[in-house]
Amino acid sequence: KEDPEVQAVCLMTLARCAGEAVADGRLILRMRNNLPCDADKNGEEQSRLKTVELGGLRPMLDLLKTEELDVAGKSAFALSCHMLDSPVRLAVHTLGGVECFLFLMQTNDDIVINYAALALSQILQHVEAKDELYKVHGMKVLIDFGLASDSVEVQENAARAVAFAIEQEGNLKDLRKMNGIVTLIEMLAALPDTDR
Repeated sequence: KEDPEVQAVCLMTLARCAGEAVADGRLILRMRNNLPCDADKNGEEQSRLKTVELGGLRPMLDLLKTEELDVAGKSAFALSCHMLDSPVRLAVHTLGGVECFLFLMQTNDDIVINYAALALSQILQHVEAKDELYKVHGMKVLIDFGLASDSVEVQENAARAVAFAIEQEGNLKDLRKMNGIVTLIEMLAALPDTDR
């Protein structure tokens, strides 16, 4: 049996090689602020594809199901870093990633929930993952455990996941039926730089 601490370190190392700064939104912030980002020059895409080529996705997906929440969360984060490429998103979807991430969203650990929401915000950029989210009624989980979270980081990643998910009509209808729009408006009102 593998040591959970060793697994966690390995997962974070794989995440860093794959480009954690890109996956967790820092690239978007740097681009928005007209700051340079060397992600493409650092060989991160080659690293992500090499992990896939060597069969690294399945073990990471298996670790999403471990009872060690720290390892499961770090696995979700590592997968998020790898899902910057559409073929990887499809592969993770095919291996059951959407349901695993939704399961982790329902834990009581904010860090794990945040990593699961981040992973959903990546995988839901793929059309087949959007369809699966609808089939498994995942919008309810995103609203109840993501948008309604007390953690701003979880809310941000869940909101990004919802934005991609509602490109599929069924998910948009579910968002409306489950008062997700009200939740989004409440989130806007709670932002510190608004007057409401």
